[in-house]
Amino acid sequence: MISFGKETVGNLKIASRKEWLLTNGIGGYASSTITGCNTRRYHGLLVAATKPPLGRMVLLSKLEEVIGIEEASYQLSTNRYPKTIHPQGYLLLQGFKMDPFPKFIFSVENIIVEKEIAMVRGENTTIITYRIYNSGRAINFVASPLIACRDSHWLMREDKEFNPSLEVKNSTISIRPYLDTPTIYIQGKDLSFIPGGCWYHSFEYEVERARGLDFIEDLYDVGYFMTSVKGEAEFSIIASDKPINKGLDIERIKAEEKERIQKIIELSGAGDEIETTLVKASDCFIVDRKIKAEGEGETVQAKTILAGYHWLSDWGRDAMVALEGLTLITKRYSDARAILTNFAKNSKGGLIPNNFPEWGEKPQFNSMDASLWFIMASYKYLAATGDLEFINKTLFKKLEEIISSYKKGIDFGISMDEDGLIYSNENRYRLTWIDSRNEELFIPARYGKVVEVQALWFNVLMMLDEISSQLGMWNPKYKELAEKVRESFCKKFWCTEEGYLFDCIWKNKVDSSLKPSQIIAVGLPFSILPRDREKNVVEIIHKKLFTPLGIKDFTKTFKDSSQVQKNDFSRRDNSFHQVNIWVWLMGYFIEAYLKVNDNSITAITRAKMMLEPLFEHIKDTGVGFLSEYFDGNEPYAPKGCIAQAWSVAELLRIKKILEELERSQVKQNAYLRIPV
Repeated sequence: MISFGKETVGNLKIASRKEWLLTNGIGGYASSTITGCNTRRYHGLLVAATKPPLGRMVLLSKLEEVIGIEEASYQLSTNRYPKTIHPQGYLLLQGFKMDPFPKFIFSVENIIVEKEIAMVRGENTTIITYRIYNSGRAINFVASPLIACRDSHWLMREDKEFNPSLEVKNSTISIRPYLDTPTIYIQGKDLSFIPGGCWYHSFEYEVERARGLDFIEDLYDVGYFMTSVKGEAEFSIIASDKPINKGLDIERIKAEEKERIQKIIELSGAGDEIETTLVKASDCFIVDRKIKAEGEGETVQAKTILAGYHWLSDWGRDAMVALEGLTLITKRYSDARAILTNFAKNSKGGLIPNNFPEWGEKPQFNSMDASLWFIMASYKYLAATGDLEFINKTLFKKLEEIISSYKKGIDFGISMDEDGLIYSNENRYRLTWIDSRNEELFIPARYGKVVEVQALWFNVLMMLDEISSQLGMWNPKYKELAEKVRESFCKKFWCTEEGYLFDCIWKNKVDSSLKPSQIIAVGLPFSILPRDREKNVVEIIHKKLFTPLGIKDFTKTFKDSSQVQKNDFSRRDNSFHQVNIWVWLMGYFIEAYLKVNDNSITAITRAKMMLEPLFEHIKDTGVGFLSEYFDGNEPYAPKGCIAQAWSVAELLRIKKILEELERSQVKQNAYLRIPV
């Protein structure tokens, strides 16, 4: 459980930086800050996945609640408008808990009001429950739903085309503002409804302002739910994109969800509070996605991994990097199979999807390395489960197809050169992780022969050598090619003057600036470099790019004269490349650090200390999660997604590695102490 007291929730500046997130397993979610003040366009009590797991729309933005006691009225919500905060419900907040649902505790005179938010698993349905404690006095409760009904990437402004017509049946209302949007259903359990209808104007979203985007929104008030009670009471408001069963058993739904989460934690073998928190976080990224079955037109349920909340879809590279930490470390092997099956079924010509677009368009395949990460994820799955039958039946032909396609040449100019190395001769596309991460960042496309792609290529060849051997289909071609790749890599990528690896090479040009991706080459299972060079790489990355929160992408801000245009999305001159710190690379750095230090007790102890600042970050920004990246300059402000799949996955993975190494060292030391 993560909780915050009055000193935090009562400080709007601090509390506005802490965001909660609740998910439903199909891509939908509820999210806001721990005061309930929305600071992003992506915040809302019901953000529905209308084309699961994507097509996300903010349906119910928030509720405006009022507690009436005799002649006094107390507003519980908090909003930012131009030059003012109104209401200031955060001043009534006594605390916030995430256990496992977000819970707000208000104190109004001598009355305690508890507000808890839950979602129905597998549905776009949010339940907001209020409990009144310690009250012998008569009180009135009023809650006004404010709806947006828009794409989660957009903002709503008062619109003449908006249809305000309500259908009211007892305590359930429905409204369909546009013909091409879902109907929104809102039900008051033990509440009556009074129709209204007006616009609230000019909500300001502070994070959007900081991102250089439009940040003002109007929301529509449909009316209000109300009740009068004396003594302790409980009532709920339910919002959904489908008709709501009047007899919905809220307590059963919550109990089942708590039990499901507890089983995931127990299955994972989580040994401490940090690990438990990370395991709970990991569950939010694993969602349902339908794929075509063998039969024409039929679909079956599979799984995928959303790269990050609030806006990223399922990206192939991210999913494959994150698969080990999210599913294998946590022993969710059936989910791992379903994810691998999904990407295998959606592959095309030796490439797995780079990403699935928001509104159901065909997958995009513009990635040089996602398919290589797919092979590595398959190898890791086999190592964890020994499931040769699944590999043989479902994946092996795809793995061979990827290798064959890379050798012959595939889309985006990706092919194998005569020296055995992989290249792309297209500089129009963003094909690697560092140049395709985020629309807010502009980094020149890396093309030619890219350092981590060669290390991955060498590793997957070695992995195919092992897998084919285990399947009784061994062929020397994989290992022979791997040796050729190693020889070419060591000859062409080593920068003797600097003592580290070039980032990219192409024809007679090299990028000799110090970049972080080379740490992947050292951290991968099969070593492409001799040990002395691995040590050099780790030492210089540690000295120049390591920070307590991850690995920097550049040593300092620099200007690229080839880029002078301004990007409408980020509204800044993208010729300047700001330094950023990437959390997910910490996993590969620590694995490389342990490797070159022979997994010594000293190295293990230091590696554990390196992770401490990130463990502290779990209580900040995305509460219970890890951010995508950080600003490269102090105070290292978190950036990008508040909850990033591969950030969570890599910390889970590396934490488990450290635990296993520590246990092994303890056993070894105990053995050495046995008297002879």
